[in-house]
Amino acid sequence: MDININKRKNTKEGTIDIRYRGIADNVDLNKINALLEDFINNHSHDNMTDNIANLRTIFRDSQEQFLLVICKDDTKIEFVKYENLDLILYEKTRKDNNKTRYKIKYEEGNGVKLDYNSRDAHINNRNDFDFMSKEIYDVLNEMYKLQGIKPLSIRTDELAMIEIYRLFYNENPDFSKDDINIKIQAMLSILAEFGIVLSVDYGFSLLEKTEMPLSLTLEYMINRLYFLGEVCNIDESIKLASDKEKIIKIVGEYVRKAINNAPDQNEALISISKVFYAGRYRLSPNSDIKELSEFTNQTPNEVEATIKLVREINSKIEK
Repeated sequence: MDININKRKNTKEGTIDIRYRGIADNVDLNKINALLEDFINNHSHDNMTDNIANLRTIFRDSQEQFLLVICKDDTKIEFVKYENLDLILYEKTRKDNNKTRYKIKYEEGNGVKLDYNSRDAHINNRNDFDFMSKEIYDVLNEMYKLQGIKPLSIRTDELAMIEIYRLFYNENPDFSKDDINIKIQAMLSILAEFGIVLSVDYGFSLLEKTEMPLSLTLEYMINRLYFLGEVCNIDESIKLASDKEKIIKIVGEYVRKAINNAPDQNEALISISKVFYAGRYRLSPNSDIKELSEFTNQTPNEVEATIKLVREINSKIEK
């Protein structure tokens, strides 16, 4: 089917225009539009290479035929146009106090034209010259990078995280969901108790603002994958060892049952992960229920339920 999208929006930064044409066999246009609206309204558009990478990630399941993006604010106007993934036109104007500082234009077949109009700069002043040289280099480098931008590539640890999520929750991860950070952080915090970890170093800390075990490294990974939205199928995948798959499925099944009837399943997940974290990192292995209860701010009954859950999981794994 044909995809035609034309969006123009005034934002806090200025104005952004996005026009896209492409072909796709099977895509969810509602999900695409939701990601686009969020990209336009809630994300910075300062970096054009990031803009194109994010847009191509959103449209990754379609064949791009045409893409145009225009960003305007008080200091610059930036214009980029692609046809069949090839950069056809790039133009950027930088302003200081409403006066043009420089203007660069690349047009396929006509090369690059650069006008640098800073009247206050003097090439006999070394500092001015160095600043001008860097500014010109930066804008040429940006133009060069715009020629080969691809959708977000998923790293090995991120592929493993996606596969673990599928096995644990028996569903696809949706990185645009508000609770995806809680679900992944809690999942990996719980699985660490059973020896399931990613190769990247992502030590957990119990932060007061979240009152849950949190890894800033994991949070960065999760945020980076935002524009993937729901990951239903990807070109690359990773196969986990069969013994690890078995453990992840068992732990996920028991945890899902434990939180199934909770009024707030995310709060229930956080409660379980806090008890696991306290028993693993912060208190001695011989800590009693009272100590765990006081440290995690959970009721004794909640702590006992989590301890019982651990025993049931271990018993199932050992069978």
